[in-house]
Amino acid sequence: ASRGEHAIGKTASNYADTHTRVTVPYSKLTGADSSHNLAAGLGSVGFRTGAFGKWHIAAEADLNAMGCEYSSTEYECDYAIAQQVVQQAGFDVAEAIFIANLNNCGTTCSDSFSHNMEWLTFEAITFMADALDASQPFFAYVNPTVPHGSDAANSLTTWNDGPYFCAATPAGTITDDWAQACDGSMTATADFSSLCSTCTMATRNTIWSSSSGSCSGTSDRSLCSGINWVDESLGAMYDFLDERAALDATMIMVFSDNGHAKATVYEWGVRTLLHVRYPDGGIAAGTTVNELVSTIDIVPTIFDFIGLSGTYDTNGVSWKAIADGSTTSLDRTEIIAEVAHDIAVIRHDIKLIFQDSTNANWIATSGIYSEYDHWHTEFQLYNLTVDEGETTNLADSDTDSLSTLQALLESHLVAVATNDGCCSVPMSLSATSGSSEITTFYDCGALSEYAPEYFGSKIDASDCTATVEGTECAVKCATGWDDDGDYGVQDTDAVECVGGVWTSASGWALTCLHFDHSHSYSVTAGATVS
Repeated sequence: ASRGEHAIGKTASNYADTHTRVTVPYSKLTGADSSHNLAAGLGSVGFRTGAFGKWHIAAEADLNAMGCEYSSTEYECDYAIAQQVVQQAGFDVAEAIFIANLNNCGTTCSDSFSHNMEWLTFEAITFMADALDASQPFFAYVNPTVPHGSDAANSLTTWNDGPYFCAATPAGTITDDWAQACDGSMTATADFSSLCSTCTMATRNTIWSSSSGSCSGTSDRSLCSGINWVDESLGAMYDFLDERAALDATMIMVFSDNGHAKATVYEWGVRTLLHVRYPDGGIAAGTTVNELVSTIDIVPTIFDFIGLSGTYDTNGVSWKAIADGSTTSLDRTEIIAEVAHDIAVIRHDIKLIFQDSTNANWIATSGIYSEYDHWHTEFQLYNLTVDEGETTNLADSDTDSLSTLQALLESHLVAVATNDGCCSVPMSLSATSGSSEITTFYDCGALSEYAPEYFGSKIDASDCTATVEGTECAVKCATGWDDDGDYGVQDTDAVECVGGVWTSASGWALTCLHFDHSHSYSVTAGATVS
């Protein structure tokens, strides 16, 4: 799906009454999104799919349904459940799974394991080897846990937390032959020779030592060493594919989730690397794409490269023709970035940032936003050609550009209000004046099936069978919102649909009350009875 199912259910009306609230910690892969995603799509056309490394998008309700009710961290779940929740999202294989971040799992992790790039690398290569042996196309989603916290120093040295060696994993202490070579030592190399004669990774001690010349302090050295560790892992996978004569026929994409200014829409937060290698797909070495692209383009681009046709729901566009030289430009003049209540409209040379002054971004840390002089200024306009650091706000001086980008922002908000996240079926949103939330349901079947599993209950619209305009009925709908801002706990707030009116234009319009820990308000969600 183009937008996370839970995120669609969490929207706000702070700007022009249709401002989408985008909160990354709430973006879990669940419900309809589990079958409307890249892995599921590729699997449906014969690809073998595998996930390796950090997941971090498991919905608590899904883990509960599988038998894990944890108190503070997903790592309390049995490893088999962690694998199961990943496989539920469209993956045939789920190995070397880290179900969540390692920096907030406390002693559940630190007592027994930490980052383990050798394990991840071995399992990813094993998966690719099995697919190649079976002459089956494959999709490997490889998500390293480094350089994210906890500090890589914990895994690469013996003098911090730990020590942790290559046999220590969330699945327990493994006894595979490859791990026996490096277990108990920071100076021994993992043995991948059963898979590939040239696949090697530097020792943990070497990786840590290599950061001493360019970085200082444990935190910075952990960041540098973590990147080096990822590079060693990717190098081993390259070596494997090269040895199997499959490197040029494999599309390799390397990208990141955010930059230094995490949880902001500033350039150093949303502009990240994207490297692609695919000679057999027509991408020549040294190709540089200067068009505006986004992570939402990855699904349509991959589908385009492999020639997949049909219908699927996406906000992105394919950049295949740009990468292989078939064309010189995309039909795109701007991209949108959002987090919390902040929105950016980004063009090649100019950028507008809107920050809601009454609903401040609470996710970004002070260590980040203190670097920006105009933080919490409602409208910020920057010339990216000469001001990549976004230090000079031109909103008062360049009013023409400000008006142009504000109009684009308004258009985006209208588009968001009519864009669904599932099944290619239109969805309508409308906010009661002055409310702070909009309740939305997917149009993915009969009305009684609207509420996804996450919300804990179904809509009861048993007496909503009339199709006469103006007919009223009593409706009960989903419960189970989490709206308290605590990312570690998904407790239950309540939503109750107290009435509905059928119109020929939009079907049933459900009037709902949303009660949470601090306030209540009315909301209207449009839904079509099938």
